[in-house]
Amino acid sequence: AHKKVKDSLNEASHSEKTMLNIEEKKLIAKKCADLIAEGDTVFIGSGTTTDFIGDYLEGKNISIVTNSLPIFEKLKDYPNFDLILIGGRYRVKTQTFVGQFANKLLREIKVSKAFIGVNGIDGHNVTTANEEEGNGNAIILNNAIEKYIVADNSKFDSYSFYSFYRLDNIDAIVTDDHISPKVRAKYSSYTKVL
Repeated sequence: AHKKVKDSLNEASHSEKTMLNIEEKKLIAKKCADLIAEGDTVFIGSGTTTDFIGDYLEGKNISIVTNSLPIFEKLKDYPNFDLILIGGRYRVKTQTFVGQFANKLLREIKVSKAFIGVNGIDGHNVTTANEEEGNGNAIILNNAIEKYIVADNSKFDSYSFYSFYRLDNIDAIVTDDHISPKVRAKYSSYTKVL
């Protein structure tokens, strides 16, 4: 089968990506928010879909850990969130903190749920455009009781530069309703597709 290979050397910037598939992203974010319960400690990774999760968490008292500056900026004034920003080297393209310092902190944190955005899912490979971001994502996924990958329909069967996790080790992929039955069936053999 012909694979869509996205040119991962030309990763779009955060603001460029924000404008794509916006309704799907909001739907996925709402599904993610519905998985988060009062009192949870959750990690929300960077991404233009995960950005919207905070919009649907009305009134829940939860702890949120993130390495995403836009997510931090969006959530910092809500009194019911206990918010922790993971610092480190700032990656301008995705407005995310990555690297050795970030990873050191991530290794010490346990979360009940992690929500991680991706650039592509190909077979059982979960991929991203930047290995430092991928490494940070892998660390926090390992330290999460429930592990969720957040991906709109365009991410399936597409591959990005760096493979950082296996789908068999993920609890579920949270996606939108435009995913084809064939793709749903394929990925359901690896993990739950929500």
